[in-house]
Amino acid sequence: MAVSPGNRKFLPVLFITLQEDKGVFGPIVSKALFKARNLHVTASKSGQMTKELYIEWCEKVFFPQMNGHCFFLADSWKTFADHDAVEEVKPEKLEYEMITIPPKDGGWGNRTPRAQKYFFDDTGFPVFPPAVGSHHELPLPSGTRL
Repeated sequence: MAVSPGNRKFLPVLFITLQEDKGVFGPIVSKALFKARNLHVTASKSGQMTKELYIEWCEKVFFPQMNGHCFFLADSWKTFADHDAVEEVKPEKLEYEMITIPPKDGGWGNRTPRAQKYFFDDTGFPVFPPAVGSHHELPLPSGTRL
């Protein structure tokens, strides 16, 4: 999962989930798997983000990169719905808020007029909204709608 901290760059650690029949890497794959400091590689049966992997991503990748205050603009996907589980792994000093995009506003690939305000600039070019990641205590411009 690539995340922009609102400055048109990505977090320094990339979270990757690979599909494995049993949901874990076997001994051969574990031994041969490429390892790097900026990769956090996990496995799941489906190859998709599960609630457990989402919590792991928050704890190991997202929260360590956030300073002071952050908020996360999340899709309405049910994996992101358990706010209490995220609060349990959140660092105590971090002010964290999650904003969930309503289901009818679509997701990242949706180009409906309602989704435009979240994901595309005036030319239709996809952009990461400033609400993703950390604002490092910067206020939102007046008139910003979330």
